[in-house]
Amino acid sequence: MQNQGTGGGVDRVAGAIVLFMGIAIIWQAATRLRLGTFKVPGPGLYPLLIGCVVVFLALCLLVSSKGARGDGGGFSWARLKRVGPVYGALLFYFVLLERVGFVIASFLLLLYLSIAIGKQRLIGALVRAAIMTGLSYLLFDVVLKTQLPTGFLGI
Repeated sequence: MQNQGTGGGVDRVAGAIVLFMGIAIIWQAATRLRLGTFKVPGPGLYPLLIGCVVVFLALCLLVSSKGARGDGGGFSWARLKRVGPVYGALLFYFVLLERVGFVIASFLLLLYLSIAIGKQRLIGALVRAAIMTGLSYLLFDVVLKTQLPTGFLGI
């Protein structure tokens, strides 16, 4: 079922972009990380599963948008200007992650999203980005013992 405020064209574009991102996640997890098994998971198993879920949801969005009627909510440059920076930031994060490591790349992504998208002030955005990065690191590295990219600084 389609939301009232969105058009089929926007849903198709968003679905295609998310589908591409999901395939990229699956490809990276399968080719760059050890998958392991469900009993003894490797660092690539969870990203692989998340990528599969993302691909499934993107396909659901693409299929559900096929029968959408034009309600004035189709593709527009104004809408692309709103979502483009988010996709650009995620792509930049994807490129930086292996080079600078999880901690630095995640901090920069969250800082950018807080300031540019969330319209937060610098101090609040710095604090939120530091807290969220720290909690993510604790969850994935300490609790789940997942191997995170360390980057050139070894962080």
